[in-house]
Amino acid sequence: MKTKPFEINDLDYAFRVELVSRAHGIRQAENYFATIPKEFQTQMTYNNLLSVYVNCLMETKAENLVEKAEKLGVGVSAFMYNQLLLLYRRKGKTKKIVRVVRTMDEAQVEADAFTYNILLSLKLKKGDMKGMDMIAKKMKDDEVKPDATTYATLAKGYLAAGLTEKAEAAMAQVENADFSRNRVDYRALLQLNAQMGKADELERIWGKLLSSTPTVFLNDYLYMIEALGRVGKVERAEAMFKEMWKSKGIGRIRQYNALLSAYADQGMVVRAEELLKQMIEEPVSPNFMTYDHLIKMYVRLDLEHKVTETMEKIRKSMRSNGRNSVRDRPHYVTIQSAIDIFSKKGDVPNAERAFKDLKTAGYVRTSTAYCTLLDAYAKAGTAPYGFLDRMHADGAFPNEHVRTVLDKLHGT
Repeated sequence: MKTKPFEINDLDYAFRVELVSRAHGIRQAENYFATIPKEFQTQMTYNNLLSVYVNCLMETKAENLVEKAEKLGVGVSAFMYNQLLLLYRRKGKTKKIVRVVRTMDEAQVEADAFTYNILLSLKLKKGDMKGMDMIAKKMKDDEVKPDATTYATLAKGYLAAGLTEKAEAAMAQVENADFSRNRVDYRALLQLNAQMGKADELERIWGKLLSSTPTVFLNDYLYMIEALGRVGKVERAEAMFKEMWKSKGIGRIRQYNALLSAYADQGMVVRAEELLKQMIEEPVSPNFMTYDHLIKMYVRLDLEHKVTETMEKIRKSMRSNGRNSVRDRPHYVTIQSAIDIFSKKGDVPNAERAFKDLKTAGYVRTSTAYCTLLDAYAKAGTAPYGFLDRMHADGAFPNEHVRTVLDKLHGT
């Protein structure tokens, strides 16, 4: 009996694009895409190549591919636009996000829950609760059904705004929403309950996660360890770390960073620094997240000399590693908090060095950052010269506070 020959379709080619990129890199994936017969260069294969570009933060290539898909009439879906939104969010390109949303409206491409979730996350980052409510209302008006991520993002916004009851109502919806009982949703609930200090809820959610899946993943442990640290259950976090050690082995920086986060949240300097020594002895190299946790702890405890030492380690890492993506750098808030503590002490040299670090890490030096730097000069009673020129060069505009302080210091 003759067997029917296997027929390759666009889905097979699409998967192959992704596999080639993982195994051989982007250039080979592009070369493979070019060999795909035209009839199979469909929306699906374009989607997968676009995902490859977005994951590698290749903005120009991603934009060119979408433009090509539009010109060829391949059909640009919500998925493609969502990928661009994801890319621009990661790179902080707010104006381009607005442009994509406008393009979707003009092209009559219907936004889906993923689209709205990205927009909600952007408003959350800005602390714009009113904007989040407006997006949630538009989502309802457009009859787009919220998912667990939608409710989790809203809950984070309500918590940040101090609206506890609304946050709890949104958290309840996370467990009831479509696609809930997904481990990602459970992780979100661990974070949210930790923010609210609900230690008992952490154990309940952890129990539900364990009962919903035969396998506990590494990230599940990491989220639980960090959540336990946030509510002050350090011994339980240490026990979870040991359990993870037995189950998954130890050797990844993320594992150490999770426990370090627990120590940092509780200001346990000795334990944090002992863990750091253990990491180095393994050897596991500290990364920027390691230093983020340490800076956060040292700033909160007003340990300026420790901040100075850690910032030097961050600089050394930036010099040796370079910066290949927005993920491969210290957080903006880490550097800003270092500038804050130096400014309060009137330590102009270190404040200036940390201010320079913002640019080295690829961040925009905003008016807020300049205000904090100027406070260092004010505390030291030193007049800065050329300060306004520096602000203008960075596209930052002096506010009333800046002008008042400069007048008092007789600076420029």
